[in-house]
Amino acid sequence: MTPPHADAAPPWPAGPIERFRQVWQALATRLGQPPTRRDLDPVAFPFALGWFMLLEYHRGPDCLRCRLAGNEVMTVFGWTKIRHRWLDTVANRPLARDSADFARRVIDGGRPLLDRHTADLPGRRTVSLLRGGYPLTPLAGEPEMLAIVYQYVGARPEPPRP
Repeated sequence: MTPPHADAAPPWPAGPIERFRQVWQALATRLGQPPTRRDLDPVAFPFALGWFMLLEYHRGPDCLRCRLAGNEVMTVFGWTKIRHRWLDTVANRPLARDSADFARRVIDGGRPLLDRHTADLPGRRTVSLLRGGYPLTPLAGEPEMLAIVYQYVGARPEPPRP
């Protein structure tokens, strides 16, 4: 089996997204398929841990479940106070529709995908991020999974309300 490649994506930016893509690609090449979650050793990508998410993808309603979310991701989206409750209800958040579509494109394509993500956070700001999505081979009995690494681009405050 030929390992999947990310060469059809737009140019990958320098930083944690590209560095994690290199880790993922090395594993995929060695294994001959996308790595499983067990193949991902956090020691190999400490530069991305704060911006890392591990998602389960279930086909159907409430399709996303978060298995792991880094501190930087939680802080940028303002989810630090919600903690574990957020992890159980991520599929019901406004971001879920866009994230579910991105997850489906990554998993169905079977290779890394890069896009730009803008999140309007009511009462806070608009956050602009790049995100790289990386498919994972599910272990027996596990749902389909993907890893996402975010890269912060910027934020602007929400305009004042009259």
